[in-house]
Amino acid sequence: MSEVANGIYKYSFTTYDVTKEYAIYVDGGATLDNTDRYQYSSNANEGTDTFIETAVWDAQSSAHVGTGTFGKELVDIGTTVDALPTTATITSSVWDSLASSYTVAGSFGEKVGRKLLTVGKFLGLK
Repeated sequence: MSEVANGIYKYSFTTYDVTKEYAIYVDGGATLDNTDRYQYSSNANEGTDTFIETAVWDAQSSAHVGTGTFGKELVDIGTTVDALPTTATITSSVWDSLASSYTVAGSFGEKVGRKLLTVGKFLGLK
């Protein structure tokens, strides 16, 4: 690839094949906003579903890091989901907790504990 002038570059295909589709994806650099930074073109009909599908689904997620972009949001969602506790962790946190730790007045844990204590005394378990 060689510079023509003023940041405009060209690439000359030595064996251009009209039966092949060529796609070009350009990163203009971090100093540009994402609207101007990333550009693409092709010798195919850019409006086709296949071209758009490939441009979207085969794009590298690492290229979509601009604050406020949809791509950045998807990357962040994946990171957030990966950080969530597993069902095993949640289950053990609930079922392995001491009943005596649920004492906040009016809480579900306090009411269940009080009822179980009353039933336990009634049955002679306590």
